[in-house]
Amino acid sequence: MDDEALKRLLEQMERHGRLAAWVWDPRHPGRYPRTPGMERLMDLPPSEGVEGLDDFFARVHPDDRERLRDVLREVPDLGVIPDLSFRCVHRDGTVLHLRSSGMLVPTGEGHDLFMGTLLDVTERVAIEQQLVEAERSRVAAQLAAGVAH
Repeated sequence: MDDEALKRLLEQMERHGRLAAWVWDPRHPGRYPRTPGMERLMDLPPSEGVEGLDDFFARVHPDDRERLRDVLREVPDLGVIPDLSFRCVHRDGTVLHLRSSGMLVPTGEGHDLFMGTLLDVTERVAIEQQLVEAERSRVAAQLAAGVAH
């Protein structure tokens, strides 16, 4: 698959949801081809192609940054991309919860690529947090009712 065909495929995938497609070549570990979906989710300025990872990590929440760097350093040796969850901080302070998953894809050209998706799970995380809070409130109310009797 040539670069232009790959780019069109990734753009089609991104149009179908709050996700970004990504491709990573382990022969160039500090660089990645940036897609419009990646720019949108990570709040990155428009790009003309392959970029370094510094701009990407600048948007990763400081509490998640080192863990994410550590995992990505190990990926070429492991040959797999584990499912990753991390937060992204936009320039306006908005925090998104993102989940990335990927797989190793043989190119048939003597090297492999990692390909995957980055999904915005912010709404899901908020709902899960609301459910946890509701359960805490329910348990607290039951305890209070038990003490009152």
